[in-house]
Amino acid sequence: MIRGGSFKLIYYPTGNCRQLFDIESDRRETTDLSHAPGCRAELDRLTDLLIQSLYGGDENWVQEGRLVGLPEKELNYQDNRGLVGQRGLRFV
Repeated sequence: MIRGGSFKLIYYPTGNCRQLFDIESDRRETTDLSHAPGCRAELDRLTDLLIQSLYGGDENWVQEGRLVGLPEKELNYQDNRGLVGQRGLRFV
């Protein structure tokens, strides 16, 4: 994630997905502007800034100056109607 001015870019390397939000007018980040034609320059600017800031192995997500990320993983959903995910006194 990187922020510049009123915009915030979130990058998900798995699936190579980006989201762009105007956090001044959309504080709850409900409207993804990454595909809005009027926001292309801001998306490119923040993407370039993010690429320049990557370190610690994350720079492997970049090839030839472009984000390439990681292959998308298949989601293996398993229905769990038990209480396994519930918090209780034993977790305090």
